[in-house]
Amino acid sequence: MDEERINNNVNEEETTPETEAEVEAKTETPEGDADRRTEAEIIEEKFRSGKGKKNKSCCVCCLVVLLVLFLGIVGSVFYLIKSLPGLNELIVCRTHLEKVSGAMERYHDANDKYPESLRELKGEYIRDHSLLKCPVHSGEYEYKPGKKDDDPVISCKHSLSDKLPVFGWILYRDGSVEMGVENKDGELIKSKDAKEEDVKLPPSAEKKPEPAKTDKK
Repeated sequence: MDEERINNNVNEEETTPETEAEVEAKTETPEGDADRRTEAEIIEEKFRSGKGKKNKSCCVCCLVVLLVLFLGIVGSVFYLIKSLPGLNELIVCRTHLEKVSGAMERYHDANDKYPESLRELKGEYIRDHSLLKCPVHSGEYEYKPGKKDDDPVISCKHSLSDKLPVFGWILYRDGSVEMGVENKDGELIKSKDAKEEDVKLPPSAEKKPEPAKTDKK
């Protein structure tokens, strides 16, 4: 009997009632946790969606600003071309030389040589004879057949201002067109290869000799 009482007391101690917190923890269902996670995810999604809209609006504003700047630059370039005398014709001159270069290549493909003069291009290779004239000074291009690809065949000089050096376009036998500047020998050389001491300055930019100083007695 004594052993049974002792065993009953031990069993009563082991089966003590659980606390209310433990009971609530056990009674909580996974659905409640899912509801909490869902609410948190909804809040996070709302925050992210609002942030995304702000980023999109900022990107749109940046694109609008860049477009306005681009249009402003393009408008300034066109205004500069129209306002400076001879600048538009200078661009047309380069276009003429590029078309002459294409005609020279077609002539070479058909005859296995380059023309000795621009007259050989008239008709079959160049129908518009105005392409053989410079739109700036309306004179015909001076053509010199070269022997190497880097030999200049046409050099067209331009002078837009008496305060600037004489410059122009150089057409090489390989078909490339480069901007050139007049050197002291009166020939056009590539602007990117020209040195300051080689460029022929306009009369207005040349340094005038200082008058000799006289000692006053």
